[in-house]
Amino acid sequence: MKKLVFLFTVGLILTLTWQMWAQEQTSPADSIPGPGPVSLKISLDHDEISSGGELVLTVSMTNLSKEEHCYKMMRGGVMLNFDVEVLKASGNKVGFSPMIESHSSRTSSGKLQCMQGGATLLKTMRLNETFDLATPDTYTVRVSRYLSGRSGEKVSSNILSFKILP
Repeated sequence: MKKLVFLFTVGLILTLTWQMWAQEQTSPADSIPGPGPVSLKISLDHDEISSGGELVLTVSMTNLSKEEHCYKMMRGGVMLNFDVEVLKASGNKVGFSPMIESHSSRTSSGKLQCMQGGATLLKTMRLNETFDLATPDTYTVRVSRYLSGRSGEKVSSNILSFKILP
């Protein structure tokens, strides 16, 4: 029984220490208004392309509130700011293109980008350059983003289908 009480006490102390440490990690940027409610919508320039063809994905992130909210955004394209998931018709995830040796990892650095109420931010990427779309098949794509690393709130886009033809 004493051992159980001891383990419980140690667990409680570790939990409280972790929470205090996490609160100390907040930066001044975290006090800026945001993240607010947003929507993500994606579109493709084609719904069918030949194998090897170009397929452009556009991501629209819209501030749904009437107030300005700020979001940490990395310099660069879609892959640094959003999670892009491409699946084959079988449900298997599509890997990166042979041209991409390694997927850039996100860091905590980045600029705060403030969006007025109702404003939309657009980002584009060539799916065919990032993902291995060499195999003719029907694919789906969806984009998501965590609004804040601390809140864990995630927003996802609509899901689109496209075909790669032989």
